[in-house]
Amino acid sequence: MLDEPVSDYWHVYSDGKRADIPFATDEDKVFAMNSIAICSFQSDMEVICQEVNDTHLHSILKGRSPERFRAGMKKRISTWQNRKGSDRSGEFYLSFNEITSRRELLTKIMYTYRNSLDCYNGAPWNYRWGVGNLYFAPRTSLGTPLRDISARRQRELLSCWQELPQDWRIDGSGMLLPSSYINADLVESLFGSVRVFLAFLYVKRDDEQQMKQALSQHYMNQRSMEELRQYANRLAHKKFGKSLRVISFETRLELAASMLRGGTGSRTESFAKALYLKKADIDRLL
Repeated sequence: MLDEPVSDYWHVYSDGKRADIPFATDEDKVFAMNSIAICSFQSDMEVICQEVNDTHLHSILKGRSPERFRAGMKKRISTWQNRKGSDRSGEFYLSFNEITSRRELLTKIMYTYRNSLDCYNGAPWNYRWGVGNLYFAPRTSLGTPLRDISARRQRELLSCWQELPQDWRIDGSGMLLPSSYINADLVESLFGSVRVFLAFLYVKRDDEQQMKQALSQHYMNQRSMEELRQYANRLAHKKFGKSLRVISFETRLELAASMLRGGTGSRTESFAKALYLKKADIDRLL
């Protein structure tokens, strides 16, 4: 049934309305694609769909550590951009939201799969910087297994000092091949048949536009919360000499009251979450 609940599925994505172009070159896209694979492995998450285009990226993951995945991606992409030059330097931000039903999961897999249509004139399965022709297609074993490449060369190609699965394969450009790490079998079992997959492949333009708007709003809400949390964390270090995560509940309440008095906080759900509190905790403050 399409409305049955699912758990441990996440949509992680960056802003599709960026004014800059963080992944303008093939080299940028290779790094982003590799980063999704590497960070999913490091956070014990499983990639089931992904896509990178010039301005942003999407990934659908299964697991219980989306925050760890996001933190790893944020660090890698921000470091890469700062290394590339000041025109794209700064902090790279991603948002994530939990997927709770099978219908939503299939829709967001297909949304990610089709995302290349915004920047590519060919069919989604021919787009290099995504899943490619993995679903409901013969499995291939192209590329060179990592085990056939020296550890030093792997570090140079992948900017990763942790040993990765040595059966993963890499192509001549240094990109880890998605067929090595994306769980296409799981996606096929979720859709159930080619007929259902093709049915979801056709998405009404209005439906897709509504999803884009919803994702953009979620991104902005979460970004605001992240910025509040960063400010509160700096204030916690200044006032208490500790990070926001480790101070006591009572100390977080004291910090929240201070921010409310100073006009840097508000009685909202986002403000409460930013300080690891509940809205009811904020409502009780004078």
